[in-house]
Amino acid sequence: MTDEPVKIRYHQGELGWALPHEDGTLTLDNLPFDGGLLNLQDVVRLQMPESRDELPFVRRVEARVFHAWSVIRYTPPTQSRYTALRKAVEASGGRTEGSFPGALVVASNVADQTELLSMLFLVAGDGTVVVVDHRALPPAPFDLPDIDPNFGAPAPTAGRPGPAIRP
Repeated sequence: MTDEPVKIRYHQGELGWALPHEDGTLTLDNLPFDGGLLNLQDVVRLQMPESRDELPFVRRVEARVFHAWSVIRYTPPTQSRYTALRKAVEASGGRTEGSFPGALVVASNVADQTELLSMLFLVAGDGTVVVVDHRALPPAPFDLPDIDPNFGAPAPTAGRPGPAIRP
């Protein structure tokens, strides 16, 4: 495996980083934030896009290290709480990434969200910890669904209202 990560497309809405192996597979080097079928440290194969302007995308998951994906919200969103929660997840064999203060994305092998919550509750102290989303992921190997070939092209807007914008 090389130490130089390469940028790839996880799926239509998210880019990420992966570490290449000599056999043509790659290991995902960060946590996908969408809760799809991918997770940190998955060993994957890529498909090259039709256009040279696009990034290669994950086509197949060959092996999996973490079998569950979760999003955790915590208050107050302090650095000390973030560190305590991260250490609790890592002590159980999982890994985390913080996307913004007050939230963690977790890769773990904790199958049940109640078990995950009880593990984190011990370090919550006087704050709150909520498991917002928890998904058991399918075992590898498996192919991912096709990516829309028109992804990235302007969406047709005739007859469709625009998105609602809220302050």
